Amino acid sequence: MYINFNENPQGKQVGDCVIRALSKALGKDWEEIYIRLCLQGLIMCDMPSANHVWGSYLRENGSGRYYRFLYSQGFLQR
Repeated sequence: MYINFNENPQGKQVGDCVIRALSKALGKDWEEIYIRLCLQGLIMCDMPSANHVWGSYLRENGSGRYYRFLYSQGFLQR
């Protein structure tokens, strides 16, 4: 069963897919994920939507099961 979910405060559906997905998966507000990924991207000198940036965020924030799944599916690299 499909359930529409869009945590974006303005209802936008483009450019923030990673933020919306992590918001849903981790049960956190869109704003919190956005800020944290932007900071992670700044630290890593890359965009927040880069696979290794959000993968690093997941790994560093105790979300190992999501990280392992995404790694096993080829979305992330070591």
